[in-house]
Amino acid sequence: DLNAPPLLPLLRRVGAPLSLRLLSALLCERRIILVSKSIFRLSSCAQSILSILSQGNLVWQHLYVPVLPSHFASYLAAPMPYIIGLPLANIKYFHKMNKE
Repeated sequence: DLNAPPLLPLLRRVGAPLSLRLLSALLCERRIILVSKSIFRLSSCAQSILSILSQGNLVWQHLYVPVLPSHFASYLAAPMPYIIGLPLANIKYFHKMNKE
């Protein structure tokens, strides 16, 4: 698909082995949280994850939030599969959800 975002941003950031683990998590419909200081990198890596699926003509049918605003932190406790990009500045919300 020529309109699919490139895979390179993800491969450059996490490498091939972790990219394969992400693919496995996607296919098993797991919850995926990406964390980065850079909102641009977070967004581009989230798009790359969807691109991995589109290479096999698959579509993510679950919650997808490339950059999660802090006022939606409760989404981290969602029981369904998701791909959520979490800015490093908001990591405290993730730790808070894990304690509850």
